[in-house]
Amino acid sequence: MKGVSGRAVEGIYKFIFVFGLWLIVGLLILFVWFVRSDMEIENNRTQVERYYSSFYTSQAVIRRLTSIKYGLYTENKIDWVPVQLSYDAEEKLLRSALEKYKATMLRNKAALGERESGNLFLIQRWEIVIPGAVYVCMMVFFLVFFDFRDP
Repeated sequence: MKGVSGRAVEGIYKFIFVFGLWLIVGLLILFVWFVRSDMEIENNRTQVERYYSSFYTSQAVIRRLTSIKYGLYTENKIDWVPVQLSYDAEEKLLRSALEKYKATMLRNKAALGERESGNLFLIQRWEIVIPGAVYVCMMVFFLVFFDFRDP
């Protein structure tokens, strides 16, 4: 019985090698894309947290400033304001803090409008998810069932 020529076998091994490299490089690119998307989600979450923290604190400051304005000095006290301050000094401190909170809110307001960016939108599309899953399955099959030992 005549065996397969060495040239054909060599071509098959080259094909398997190139195909394996292609799959591994593709998996690395997919991994980097997922990490980048995760970092984008984390950054967006942090900005939203900053916005709402500044929003709620500024609302407390506004309530306290209103209490001081109407002479209701015992109402709506804020924990981080020193007790020994005079009401004028407290008002000055609160107005300064309010400006800082408003600036923080303006810097982070864009995160509220970002429902999803381009990368996040792609993750939700089926025409991207299905080929990605097929690609990962092919790579796992290739790595598990092909043997790289010498024949």
